[in-house]
Amino acid sequence: MRGKGAKKRGKSGKLPNLFRNKKITAIFGFLALLFIISLAANKKQGFQAGSGVTQDGIPAKDIDQDARLLLDVAGDFSNKDAGTFIIKVKVDMGRIVEQFQKIPRYLVFFESKAVPSLILRYDLWNSVIEGGSPMLRTEPVRFLDGSYHEITYTFRVGRSQAIYFDGKKMKQDIFLPGENFITGTAVRDPRSYVLGKFAVDGNAAFNSSFLK
Repeated sequence: MRGKGAKKRGKSGKLPNLFRNKKITAIFGFLALLFIISLAANKKQGFQAGSGVTQDGIPAKDIDQDARLLLDVAGDFSNKDAGTFIIKVKVDMGRIVEQFQKIPRYLVFFESKAVPSLILRYDLWNSVIEGGSPMLRTEPVRFLDGSYHEITYTFRVGRSQAIYFDGKKMKQDIFLPGENFITGTAVRDPRSYVLGKFAVDGNAAFNSSFLK
């Protein structure tokens, strides 16, 4: 009788350990799921304070906030009333760092002289394309992933303006000449300086038509 009782106690003694192990496994599984969800959220929202890395995988501390780099794009809009700019390009950040020894906050596609205050640029800090008058700003995009991407900006006085990324309309609003501001701060920050011009791997064109 004692022998059988000992066996029963032995079997029952294993149950708490088995339950404890399953509970620990469930907790770790839950924590892992939270971590995966957090990573996905960071990728979707781009750079977040405290994450230390932009959506493009660039350490935020390495970005020179006052620097902008002009992509070597020839041409300008032929009139002030309407126009479209299209560029298909692949940007190699390794070449930029090697050539300029810095990572600029902005990659500038154009700064128009024909249409004052009209610019288009990529903001490395926030991983967004911004430009127009008044300033349009897209949601975060994957631009510096080593692939070719097509960026389009189109405007027409009295109508609208829009930014496209790889054929998808990202942002559209009214076009008002000379109203180039972001939350009250002028686009051409007096502290900003140009690193230089960078030869692009791609092609670009300006025309006088409005892309509907």
